[in-house]
Amino acid sequence: MTLSGGTNVRVWHLPDGVLIWEATIPSSKGSNPPHLVALPVDVDNDKINDLLVLSGSVLTALSGQDGTAIWIVDISGKDADIRDVIVATEELKAYGIGFMGDSGFTMIEIDLQTGTITDRKMAVTSQTLSVAELLVSKKIAVVLDSKGTHLVTVSINANGLSVLETALSSLFPNGVGLPELLSIKLDGAISLALGDLAAIIAVNPTSGELNVAETLVGAVAVSDSLSVANSKHSVAIIQLLEAGPLQNTFGLHVHGEDWTEVVQKETIKLPSHRGQVQKVFLKAYLRTDRTHGFGALVVGEDDSLLLLQQGEILWTREDELASIVDAKSVELPLEQDGVSVAEVEHDLTEWLKLIYLSLSRLLS
Repeated sequence: MTLSGGTNVRVWHLPDGVLIWEATIPSSKGSNPPHLVALPVDVDNDKINDLLVLSGSVLTALSGQDGTAIWIVDISGKDADIRDVIVATEELKAYGIGFMGDSGFTMIEIDLQTGTITDRKMAVTSQTLSVAELLVSKKIAVVLDSKGTHLVTVSINANGLSVLETALSSLFPNGVGLPELLSIKLDGAISLALGDLAAIIAVNPTSGELNVAETLVGAVAVSDSLSVANSKHSVAIIQLLEAGPLQNTFGLHVHGEDWTEVVQKETIKLPSHRGQVQKVFLKAYLRTDRTHGFGALVVGEDDSLLLLQQGEILWTREDELASIVDAKSVELPLEQDGVSVAEVEHDLTEWLKLIYLSLSRLLS
């Protein structure tokens, strides 16, 4: 599923790139980049999981069946700059989280089934915040301070919002380059660029405490976390190994949940005119021997979209994709207007959560 230009949502069939449905959503001006929020919950009770799209200050719930708008709500408020949405499935609630100027955080509680705003909370910080980027991990949001010396976390709990400020010097005693938060959604972690290094920092889901889990050297692209089985998550990392006149060689590693295990490792050759890999999105599937295999969707420097699996390029798409700004994993029915999953994927009876243009197995 892709979001283009902040207003056009499209669902594609992963194996062949066939368009399943598309929808146009309302938008408003604002500093918040448009993005998708996948929902592991059925909002409109049609037994199909639905999704949210945040574009400016407008939050739209779309039906996973055909893209019909279920509800639309403007979540802006006085001095409130909402940047992201956290979904609490067990509570049937969504939380809009953002900034209150540069001195604190604001949170808006939303009923998932009706779109009604049910609560608003605020929390101030002792640090002046950099409002350029805010990262969310479960029910915790992380931001840099304006001087780049601290990471500030805000946790959503039963009592409202709790703030914790962590000096970067305590995480990196040997010093770091100029820090920059990377727009990657990792389960229980955030990603931080530090000069020529990238660091994965684990976030305690209860306290918001931070610990360095992994450091990466050189130009790399890191995928969002993908849930594969038993609440476990995997992450893809793709790195340029060699640049050539005709082909560039990349290394693709898939890491397990705790970053200590590489569960899949491949070498990929891409045409050199595609340039560097700008984004990577991980997909998982079930092999015939019941083990998990992984593929990746990558966005090239030329805005092309390529599906990679087992070291090969399965397909490339360039039409109308240059303005893609976000994509999410969803579970949707696939058979529509003659597009049969059974014909295309007869050998895969189960699909785990796919990514980017991903769709799940046909629901009978």
